[in-house]
Amino acid sequence: MSRAQIVRAWYITLKDIRTYYLKPPLISWGILLPPSLSLPCTFGPRATSAPLPLALSA
Repeated sequence: MSRAQIVRAWYITLKDIRTYYLKPPLISWGILLPPSLSLPCTFGPRATSAPLPLALSA
């Protein structure tokens, strides 16, 4: 590949990222939703109802 082709490919990649991947629905549904659904299933059976200790209590 020549340097000009690499530069063109880089600019197309940046355009695609801006167009498709930096939209609010993708960020919320594609990036935040899967971990927020899998974490409760992972830690749910071991979770307790004990209150969390507060570090700022006087």
